[in-house]
Order: sequence, then structure tokens, then C-alpha cells
Amino acid sequence: MRFQNNTVIFSAVLILVISSLAFSDWTEPVPLSEINTEFGEGWTFLSSDGMTLYFSRWETPAGHYAQLYMATRTTQIDYFPGVTQIDELTYTGGHVRSAWVSPDNLRMYFLRTEPGAIRRIKVSKRESVSSPWEEPQNLTEINNLGNVDNPKLSSDELTIVFNVYLNKSDSLLCQATRSDRYLPFTNIREISELNTSNEKAVYLSLDGLTLYFARNDDGASHNYMSKRPSINSYFGTPQLLNYWPEKFGLGCFSPDGKTAYLLKNDETTAEPGNHTDIYVSHYIFDDRYYFDIVKSTNSNNGMSTQTTFAAFPKADDTIPQ
Repeated sequence: MRFQNNTVIFSAVLILVISSLAFSDWTEPVPLSEINTEFGEGWTFLSSDGMTLYFSRWETPAGHYAQLYMATRTTQIDYFPGVTQIDELTYTGGHVRSAWVSPDNLRMYFLRTEPGAIRRIKVSKRESVSSPWEEPQNLTEINNLGNVDNPKLSSDELTIVFNVYLNKSDSLLCQATRSDRYLPFTNIREISELNTSNEKAVYLSLDGLTLYFARNDDGASHNYMSKRPSINSYFGTPQLLNYWPEKFGLGCFSPDGKTAYLLKNDETTAEPGNHTDIYVSHYIFDDRYYFDIVKSTNSNNGMSTQTTFAAFPKADDTIPQ
């Protein structure tokens, strides 16, 4: 009888644990204190070598315009000791944010707002990683669509996902492709299979096959992921991400998908909508979950091999592909 009871308990608890495993796959988000200030930071992008985190910072605690910054480090650790503004791309007439940088660190695509609150996607080049960024140029074929934002590219720069704004706050996901990165984008289409009323592009995987985006669900923003088998295919049914606690928005992933940079609104400030901090969370790499059910100590969170009753394979869809 005791075995039967334990079997029932095991089955019930197993169902509960399996249904809530997603967050346990990632560490609790920790703020990047060396970057975060009273001004507010956001719009993150990590370089392909993991050594530079690009982000934007508001000019004052009350908001005004956001400008581009970069934080550098010399080893693969969380701490970014060097934070500098990218002066050559500073623009006094509007926001400069949402940077995406090529794997060789020589081309940057980003958003700049111009007179009339018009959103434009720009591209800037440089001769070497130690050279200054050149005067940015318009991505004309994309900007001709109207107010555009949030450029996210595949690593070969042949696919771009971005937003087209319908009004001041609501936007749609769109995509364009090209055969060579020196050519203009063509084959522009709305990603109608994912659009509902208000989606924001957040991160595109290196191969361009997995898209992470934010959606406004009845006034609350949630993170979603959708995959497709090829660039020319439609995206599949989006999956709601519950890797992290509520109120954490996804900023970007590291190239290997094992580190996430998150954004969290600081609701203690006078202007909460203009103030976010950057957090980091790591994927916990272990292909099994461990359960301590029979002893009912409740001390095993699924990651420890101590007092293990059973081990089960971990699903492989909790890390970006």
C-alpha cells in the first residue's frame, strides 16, 4: 500500500514538476550593476565573440532621447568593466537604439528617430574594429514602408526581420531577404502568420529560422518564440516563453544561446516607462532532471543528484536553436 501511495504521489508531483520546468532551466536573473544607472538602459545586442554588449541609455532619468553605448570585456564572464558612449553615432534630434552588429563587428544596423518622430533604420560601417563608425546611411528599401524599427538580421545579413508601425504604438512584424549583403533587400512581406495586433521583433537566431518577439496580450507584454524549417517557409505556431519571472522582457541571447540578457522595468522611478535595467540569466546545462519523491523531503529542485529517486531526460527546446 505504501508503494501504491508513493506511486500516486510520484505521478502527481511529476506532472506538476514537468509543467513548471521552463524557468528552472535558467538561473534567476541578476542585474548588470556595472552598466545599469539611474538613467535607464535597454535594447541590448551581444557581439558574436561575446566581448561587447551594445545597448542604449536614456540621456536623463526622465527619458528624453536614448543614445548608443557599448560595454566591453576581455573574458567570457558577466562583468563588463568598460562602458563608453558611441559618440560618432550620437544624434541630438532623436533616439539611436536597437543595434544589430555583424559577426565581424564592421557593420551596424540600428534605429534612429528623425524630425517628425519618423523611425528610420540606418546602417553604419567601419574599416576595422578599432576604427570609428562612419556616417550612417538609410536602408531605403525598408524605410520606404513608413515608420520602421527593430532590425534583426541573420548572421549572413541576407534576412532581416523588422517592425512597421501602424500608429504611434502598434506595429507589425515584417521580413525581407536578399541574395547578397551588398544588394538592397527585396521580397518584403508581412509575417502575417505571427501578427495579431501589436508585436515587436526582439531576436532572430543566427540562421534566421527562430524568431523571438514580444506581443501585447490585453495590455501585458509577453515573450514568444516561433520556428520555421527554412528561410522561405512560414513561421510555426508561436510558443509562450516562461523561462523567467513575469515583468522580465527578453533583450537578446548570446550566440550560443546559453546566456540571455533581459530587461526589467524599474517601477520605483518617477518615470517608470522610461527606466529599464539590464539583467543576465544563464541556461543550466544538464540533460536530466532528478526527483526525490519517495522520501518527500521537497529539497530537490530537479537539478541536484542528491537523494535522487529517478532521472528523466530534459527537453531540448528550452535553449535557442
